[in-house]
Amino acid sequence: ELSTPWVNLRWFILTSRIGDTKRRYKFVCIMMISTFFTSRIATIPYFWKTAWDFYTTNNDHHHMNIIIVLMVVFLCMDMLNIYWLRLMLRILWRVIKDKIKEVRKKRHLHETLEEDDEGLENGDQEDNGKQSE
Repeated sequence: ELSTPWVNLRWFILTSRIGDTKRRYKFVCIMMISTFFTSRIATIPYFWKTAWDFYTTNNDHHHMNIIIVLMVVFLCMDMLNIYWLRLMLRILWRVIKDKIKEVRKKRHLHETLEEDDEGLENGDQEDNGKQSE
């Protein structure tokens, strides 16, 4: 399973509170979600096509009950994996929202500083005009 190391690393970062965790945490979340999607979700259609082809072309009906049970189990696992992906995407969305808030705060602060600088420049010009009178 490709995503397990990333899941464990995410847990380690959350519990250890090591320095610069935001950047690492974001990277680990992205890697966890991408490997989980690639290894577990993206393969679902291929698996079910292969299973269906095997089911419809297999003439050995002695093991058909086992095959049906396995298909039900795999369907449940696929549903569970989709649910987990949904949870991971919610985590990613929170990370993205936090980044958007951070960028907006910086932009607002920058705009506020520019307005203050313009006000100071205008005030200096007014003061210079009053002094020359």
